[in-house]
Amino acid sequence: MPTYHIEKSKSGRAACKAKGCGEKIAKGEYRVGTTNMKDDHEMTAWKCLKCFLPGPKSFKQSDSDPVKWCADNLTDLRDDATVEMVLEAMEATLAKPKPAPKSPEKMLKIRAAAEANIIDDDGPKKKLKVDPSSSVSATELDAFEIYSGMKTDAIKDYLRWNDMMLKGNKDQILNKVIDAHIRGRLGRCPDCEGKVSIDEDDDEVIKCKGSWNEEAGCRVTCFNQWPKEKYPYRLPFVKVSPSDDEIEKIVEANKAAGKTGGIDGKIAVKAELVDMDDVNITTPDGLKVAVPKILQACRVMNVELPADDHAAKVACAQIVMSQKTEGVTAIDAILKAIATKFGVKKTAEQEADVASRAASSCTIAENGPFVQIFKTLSELYMKDGNFQASNTYKKAAKAINECSYLIDDEHLKHMHKPKHEYKLEGLGKAAVDYMKEFKKTGEVGKIKEKKEKLGML
Repeated sequence: MPTYHIEKSKSGRAACKAKGCGEKIAKGEYRVGTTNMKDDHEMTAWKCLKCFLPGPKSFKQSDSDPVKWCADNLTDLRDDATVEMVLEAMEATLAKPKPAPKSPEKMLKIRAAAEANIIDDDGPKKKLKVDPSSSVSATELDAFEIYSGMKTDAIKDYLRWNDMMLKGNKDQILNKVIDAHIRGRLGRCPDCEGKVSIDEDDDEVIKCKGSWNEEAGCRVTCFNQWPKEKYPYRLPFVKVSPSDDEIEKIVEANKAAGKTGGIDGKIAVKAELVDMDDVNITTPDGLKVAVPKILQACRVMNVELPADDHAAKVACAQIVMSQKTEGVTAIDAILKAIATKFGVKKTAEQEADVASRAASSCTIAENGPFVQIFKTLSELYMKDGNFQASNTYKKAAKAINECSYLIDDEHLKHMHKPKHEYKLEGLGKAAVDYMKEFKKTGEVGKIKEKKEKLGML
């Protein structure tokens, strides 16, 4: 149990520890210390009277007489003047209305613009007009009212429940929750399965923060970004604390949101083209019939399985057995697991979206196709188990992503040369040759070669 101690400040160096105060307590002013045991020693936190009174929760939640509470809990009440001063401060504090929670700066400006009447220099009162390009909707203000009064940890709980990034100060965390409350939680990046988040420097942009690759034991950098209003991979916002099993499902759904390319719709389509009614994986004989049909359905769904049927059949069988071991026998659930594992071939529209993301992430948008070349090579080498080469191409993608000039033929002649003004760190001659090849032919032979080796063509 904490103990409370009142005294006059001895030096004026101590600051009030009350949230939102932090002011120095002047020498000679009364201060209240709350002492708790931490490990094997005592720790005392000081507060000025105006912040401490009318006491901690134990007082606020009781019907104690103020004089009795002070006598029982505050030590060093040695004279009537001190008691009187404490009671006066307590009475003044109780009479004050509870302050409204602090608002993020942007919300304050919008609220002022939307609600305040001011006196113009010319005299008459007029209503401030809100700039449509920066205004916040009534829905956002309503969501702000719901979450703004909560403590930071309570707001973070909503992000935890929705498998979203926790990083940021309270205003940034609040902004993430309000966005998800209104527009839906953020599914993971379709390229790397990393968590995406509203950017700390620009709250109108959503960026991918990269992902951790367990096999390689390293973090995979990603440069994807989207306008916040146009992020396509959103899912229902979870507002009630989920169970552990539900959290696992939320994480899996977030990972699958962009990667599977609308796989639920594709599963529905395959039902019209592949007869799966008699498929049964619970018996050995049924399993022999099931795997070829499952492979056929995956082909209809454009799952990126190896092109060789035998290799693809082995890959499907491995997942079928893994799912069966976990008690999953529903065919649609197994098809979804296979599609999630291998991904689904992108449509022309989705390929255009990939190119658009690469361009939007670049300092110079026109360099986006070069970034995509090296991101693709990095991913292919990662799948092939060559983590060193994967990391090399990742560095090349990063170098071009941050390049401050439009890469043309003249730059391509020199940008790999040491000490040249066009030199980009992380870019070697082989990488530049791939860029020249792409500019000339529209494709890169090494990408095709790696895909053939991995059975993707």
